[in-house]
Amino acid sequence: MAKLRRLKPKLRVNAICCLALCLSLQACLDPASDTPPKADNNKAAEIQAELNAAMEGAIASTGSGTPAIWNVKDDDTNIDILGTVHILKPELNWITPEIGSIIDNAQIIVIETDLESPEATNEISKLMLDKGLFYDGQSLTSVMRDQDKADFLNYLKNNKIPLSIIEDFKPWYAAITISLEQIATAGYDLNSGVEKVILKRVKANKVDLAYLETAKDQLGILGDMEMEQQIEFLMSSVHIGEKGVKMFDLLVSEWAEGDTKGLALLMSNETMMSEAVYDAFLINRNKKWVPQIKSMLEEKKGNILIAVGAAHLVGKDSVISLLRDEGYKVSGP
Repeated sequence: MAKLRRLKPKLRVNAICCLALCLSLQACLDPASDTPPKADNNKAAEIQAELNAAMEGAIASTGSGTPAIWNVKDDDTNIDILGTVHILKPELNWITPEIGSIIDNAQIIVIETDLESPEATNEISKLMLDKGLFYDGQSLTSVMRDQDKADFLNYLKNNKIPLSIIEDFKPWYAAITISLEQIATAGYDLNSGVEKVILKRVKANKVDLAYLETAKDQLGILGDMEMEQQIEFLMSSVHIGEKGVKMFDLLVSEWAEGDTKGLALLMSNETMMSEAVYDAFLINRNKKWVPQIKSMLEEKKGNILIAVGAAHLVGKDSVISLLRDEGYKVSGP
């Protein structure tokens, strides 16, 4: 209980940083399906099988040994693109001399959304309250089927989390809270995420900051899901349990090693989430970001660093693939 209480304020300020990873790790297996839910054991087995296949494939592949970086440029604009992990262990030293030089020489740094300003903090807190809590007399367990409710209550009991702490949360918010609690217990820290570290490093420099989307854009992906989808999202967190932490450990290892194939299996794998979630969470956002990157090449000058969730930069539907499909020469993996 103490851990969950301590995590909640951080979650409201920094949740945007973690939505990408959390959603990928939940293995949302067709939450939009009209098929009646399977028995709990079958559902758990299905999730475990998908996770095992992705993890085995990631372990079998290899990378360059350092986080992957891509580059696209024209005559007067140089854009480096770094895939990020939004929550890391403080002791992980991922800034290589090359990455450090790119950060230090950037005149513009572009991240997914504003994480630092007081205005952004206030907006995120308000959005989390508006989209994350019930205000209509419903509660978390009241919207669940009997089997899901029983499994969820058992999870809370085993993890010593009083229902009263989380009962007012909508399912998507409860899922994020549980996911973050699982990985925070394993030693991960929101303030050690790549974007946070980059922003701290350049704080004293005269660097312009730019953003690809708003907090409202990001929170809408989960906050506007149908209730049934939200419940499936939550129950995936419950069923995954410790497997989620192991997968997160592997994800970070694959990222640190620059294994883009392994990352794609873990983070951009359409077989591990519904078509609706895959489209909303990855494809649609990637397609919105590409024109912005093209505009930077046309309108900006100098060195630009784009640092966004690694899930958006690997796999067949990634930002990198979309840029290459449009004829841009993007160097990198």
